[in-house]
Amino acid sequence: MKPIPSFRAAHLTPYIDYLLEIGAPVERGLRRNKLPALLREQPDAYLPQLPTLSFLDEMSRNEGIEDLGVRALQGLRMKAFSEPFASAASRSPTLKTALDKFRDLVRIEDNYLNFWITVTGTTARLRLVNSFPIEPQVLQYEEWNEIMVLIAIVRSFAGQTWTPKEIAFRANIALGRLATERFSSTHIRSNQDTAYITVPLRLLSQPP
Repeated sequence: MKPIPSFRAAHLTPYIDYLLEIGAPVERGLRRNKLPALLREQPDAYLPQLPTLSFLDEMSRNEGIEDLGVRALQGLRMKAFSEPFASAASRSPTLKTALDKFRDLVRIEDNYLNFWITVTGTTARLRLVNSFPIEPQVLQYEEWNEIMVLIAIVRSFAGQTWTPKEIAFRANIALGRLATERFSSTHIRSNQDTAYITVPLRLLSQPP
């Protein structure tokens, strides 16, 4: 029997914080999707992925929130990651070394997630894909989380104002106003084989 798709509770905490800040009925939504309420105290606990994505979809639709992933995760930092990866990344001499550690340890964050890098000319694509089938209606929440995680890793080396030239999703993404503003110079692509962001190849040798 295959394991249940799950991820570290720390990745839901920014969503909970944002939803509480705007007064959304978080506890009721968590109960309805059979998710625990005490998440901040257990960042390394694992949550079932599909009910969590349903919770995010429900909150977004019921509260009329566009770009929930961007709103909740725009302040994401490396400290939200598992201790083994955050520690290894903090000691990495280059972005490429940190990304190699992320590839090796990504299953700590999400047990069905796969990461790899492809290179074309002077551009590297940092690719993430969840190998567990996810319904199209909620895939966007999974992939915004993946994209913002990759951006957070790159920003720890390239600076907090860095944005990718291109972002791709497997999902059919409709951008709201905030995402359009935050990524005004980024080309957004939908219906791709994987989620990815692009970085200049030279950036992989960037020190922290």
